[in-house]
Amino acid sequence: MMEAGYESNDRGIVHEKKYDWAQVTFATETSTTSHDFKYEVKGNKLILTGVEYEYNNDTKKLKYKLLEDVKMEFDFSFSGLGLTLTNNGTSTTLYSNYSYSGEEEYIYATSYVNSDSPQIDRIFEFSYRWSEDDDPWFTVNYEYEDEDGVTQTTSLDGVLEIRKDGLFTFTLPYETGEKTYQYACFLCGDDGVILSDGTDVYYYMTNYFDYTKTDLSNNVDISLIEDMNETELKQIEQKKTDLYDDLASAFKEAGIKVTVNKKTGELAMDTTVLFGGDSAELTKDGKEFLNKFIKAYTSIAFNEKYDGFISKTIVEGHIAPVDGVTYEKGMPLSEKRAKNVKDYCLSKDTGVDTTKLAKTIETVGYSNSKPVKDKDGNIDYAASRRVSFRFIINVDKAK
Repeated sequence: MMEAGYESNDRGIVHEKKYDWAQVTFATETSTTSHDFKYEVKGNKLILTGVEYEYNNDTKKLKYKLLEDVKMEFDFSFSGLGLTLTNNGTSTTLYSNYSYSGEEEYIYATSYVNSDSPQIDRIFEFSYRWSEDDDPWFTVNYEYEDEDGVTQTTSLDGVLEIRKDGLFTFTLPYETGEKTYQYACFLCGDDGVILSDGTDVYYYMTNYFDYTKTDLSNNVDISLIEDMNETELKQIEQKKTDLYDDLASAFKEAGIKVTVNKKTGELAMDTTVLFGGDSAELTKDGKEFLNKFIKAYTSIAFNEKYDGFISKTIVEGHIAPVDGVTYEKGMPLSEKRAKNVKDYCLSKDTGVDTTKLAKTIETVGYSNSKPVKDKDGNIDYAASRRVSFRFIINVDKAK
């Protein structure tokens, strides 16, 4: 048996991130014994190197030593749900992530998409329990834009089949009709699932804590939430979500279109509304738009419900990655647009008291480094031309 991954392998060595680690259990007719190894994958070779380690409770440091004289090398291949290891002409097949409950054998995972992985139709979480004998349950969480352009999340219960030949098939009942997906899969137990359609590989292997921290990182200094527990993270996440929803309602009531993206943390405005052509000068219509925007933003961000919740507001300038415009060449325009929006929002011309906002607002230009992509991964050039507001959360006020 081999256990690898942060959720499947609970050994302390997994927190040393320089290498990948696995616990390997060897069995004889009368006993079993387990050892820790560093593992490497090179082509179709799996290389295991022994390790000894100890954790010092006083210094809070982990010391380890690789045992170069304890090394094994296997050829490996996949066959459906099995991983076959071969060494010196002898083979054994391991079947991934089966758990046991009495005599029942089942597969269970709840896992989120990795931050550097593409998503399947904006699905960011899979939860499932599957066995050959019982009816499985299967749920996904996914993102969508509502009629006001606000990124929302919802869940769907679907039907799942995991075949022994390695196919992972599921059907979801969307409002527009059922849709069936089929992928080659590698099941990773408590560490989730890896799916492939032959072209792209989708990694759904992140636990709740890491996913939530990554999600919050757009609005929080990540170092301030590293040691928080699940309850504290949920409190911050919920209040952040409430703030986005309240802002979206305020923008709708004001009659202005602001794209509220909870995932990226942006409150994005189309630059064609604010500026003329490639100019950084605000138009008359742009100023009227900002009058409504800043009234709505400050009425929510600094009201009693969210008093002290926002520690900083950042105005971001973005341009589209068009041919012939380098990052360096596009930077001055993105910076100037962000600055002009900030300066106007703080001016008396808006008729809004921005005393609190003035103490926390900053600007930054990103040139063409953060384009917006559609669900197929293609650049949306119109959406990429934007000025965005982003708020930074005061963690102490969020608890």
